Amino acid sequence: MSRVLVIDFETANISATSACAIGAILIENNEIIQQYFSFIKPPSKVFQFSYIHGITWEKVKDAPTFKEMWDKDFSKLYESANLIVGHNIQFDARVMKATAEHHQITLPAKPTECTVKIARNQLKITPAKLNNVCDVLKIPLTHHEALSDSLASAYIYLHAKTGEKPWLTGKPTSLQYELITDDEVPIKALPKKSKTPDDLEQSKKALIDTISSNNSEKSKALLASLLKK
Repeated sequence: MSRVLVIDFETANISATSACAIGAILIENNEIIQQYFSFIKPPSKVFQFSYIHGITWEKVKDAPTFKEMWDKDFSKLYESANLIVGHNIQFDARVMKATAEHHQITLPAKPTECTVKIARNQLKITPAKLNNVCDVLKIPLTHHEALSDSLASAYIYLHAKTGEKPWLTGKPTSLQYELITDDEVPIKALPKKSKTPDDLEQSKKALIDTISSNNSEKSKALLASLLKK
C-alpha cells in the first residue's frame, strides 16, 4: 500500500522550532483519503510573520503544543506514510525535524519529494512558487493557509503522477465535504459509499443532517451545491 503525506507548516518567526500551524493531506494509491489541520502553540510568543499568514500569539496560545498534537493523533498519520511531500519540502522537513527535536521526539526516517521540483522539472512551470503554479493549473488556493497550501501541493503531486486534475472534476469526495465546513466543529465521520439510488439518497440526507447540526448557512449552501453534481 502506497501512502503519501503532503505537509505544510506555517512558522511564527525565523526559528525552525516556531511551527504555529500545520496542514496535511494523506494520499493512498493516488487518491486523497484524509485531511489534517491544527494550530500549534510555539515555544515563544514572538510572532514575526503574522503579516504573511494572519496567525498571532492570541490565536494559538490555547492550541496544543507540537508534542501534544503529535501524541494525540499526528504521529499515527505521519508514521503511516511511505513518503513525505511538500512545496519546498526542505523548509517543511527542517521545521518538522527542529520542532520534533525541541520536544524530544524521534521522527521515523522518511523519504521526501518536493513539488517545487515537480512543477519546474516535470510540469515545466516557472516560476515554481506555489501561488504561480496554482494560477497556471487553476488550482484554488488561499496562500499561506496551511491546509489550503497542503491541499494545493497534493493536487500538484497527483497531477504530475496521474495526469488528472482532481480539483476540476466536480466529483464530491469525503475531503471536499470536510473542507467546506467553515465552523469550529469538523465532520469526523461520513456516510459510506452507497451502491443503490435509495442508499445514495439516504447517505446524502445523513450527511446533510450531520453538517446542518454543526455548521453555518455558508457550509450548508456549499454542500447542497456539491451534492447536485
